Amino acid sequence: PPFYSGWSISTPEYFTSRIAKPDWPRDFKYITSGSDRNMNPVHDNAPVRVSVVVPCFNHGKYIPEMLQSVLDQTYPFLEIIIVNDGSTDDTATILNRIRSKKVTVFHTANHGPAHARNLAITHARGDLIVNLDADDKIAPDFLRRCRSAEQTSELQSPNTT
Repeated sequence: PPFYSGWSISTPEYFTSRIAKPDWPRDFKYITSGSDRNMNPVHDNAPVRVSVVVPCFNHGKYIPEMLQSVLDQTYPFLEIIIVNDGSTDDTATILNRIRSKKVTVFHTANHGPAHARNLAITHARGDLIVNLDADDKIAPDFLRRCRSAEQTSELQSPNTT
């Protein structure tokens, strides 16, 4: 069954996608607390498989709960990319306090959620992109179910070669 959070329905089919990464301008401020951006910091020899992208505008008060729900996942091979889309409240301060090696934060001028999400996707290293809003929370096994759904759909896809 889907996990409900506020007005969003968090199901693997709704939030996951394989999106080609667009060529993106680099006019943003980049902050990361990770030491090695190519490897998952928890499992140093294992690459990131799932990238959770989160655009954020004036939703700083929701960040701790959203972030905790992602960090509590049973699937460990993940990264979280949060884009502060020109927030005018204390969102930037809250994001700058994050000390998890799995989290990368970008600060940009306000260009809207599509711009913020696309910027995050251009920096995603996972082969599966999971879209999440800053005020959403997900169940602890959500990313594991996303990977399972992806692998099942790949097995059932007709051969296109």
